[in-house]
Amino acid sequence: MCYPELISVQRLFGKAKEYADDKVQLAIQTYELVDKHIRRLDSDLARFESEIKNGTVNIGPAGSVATLMSPRLASASALAAAEAAEAADKANKSKPHLDSVLFVSLVNWVAKPRH
Repeated sequence: MCYPELISVQRLFGKAKEYADDKVQLAIQTYELVDKHIRRLDSDLARFESEIKNGTVNIGPAGSVATLMSPRLASASALAAAEAAEAADKANKSKPHLDSVLFVSLVNWVAKPRH
């Protein structure tokens, strides 16, 4: 005997399981993306700290060396880059790419005044 309610529940369960699997995959991808950026930031921070100890900071193309930027100037440059990334996402009229969303959030957090 075939129960229509049972078939409907099984179909809905299958869809719910599919959505749950998609959410797990999205969470894994997000974790890996954030982890990749954290590792890169850690590496850049270590390099930056060693450059500060030497009194110079590499800026621009490989081999060019400039004196250390003031924190205020660096913060302003980062904010300008974040605003440009946000504007590019809006101009494309598409969903913002996760990388630029994370970048804008990170820049806003870094640039936030601390007391």
